[in-house]
Amino acid sequence: MKLVQLWAVEDNGGSLSASPVESVDNTDTEKSLEDLLVASPEILMPELTLIGRQLPTDGGPLDLLGIDSEGCLVLFELKRGILTRDAVAQVLDYASDLAALDEGRFARLVEEHSGQRGIDRVDDFFDWYEQEYPGQSE
Repeated sequence: MKLVQLWAVEDNGGSLSASPVESVDNTDTEKSLEDLLVASPEILMPELTLIGRQLPTDGGPLDLLGIDSEGCLVLFELKRGILTRDAVAQVLDYASDLAALDEGRFARLVEEHSGQRGIDRVDDFFDWYEQEYPGQSE
């Protein structure tokens, strides 16, 4: 596994200095980034509500699933380094997997996997959605 080295840069009265920060491996870095985004979803987009984290799909676990201010689903797949065609295809596969679910199965998926890893619990998706996004389900 690759090791990522982080450096802290400080301004000491006009003179910059750098010192190594405790190193973390890529897995820890990805989890830390995911933790940060769950705690502050506005970093991804304004008025985003996250409803799933590591949500299981036929193509594998989707990193983050949210709903934007207009009530539309938004998928997030976090990657380190350069964005590849495979990564784009992976997100399209996830979107396709979710689109293939009927409304009831999608609602159960969210209900069963919310309330974990910093995501608020959604007990009844349809009721929750109507309260959060009135008139959008029509």
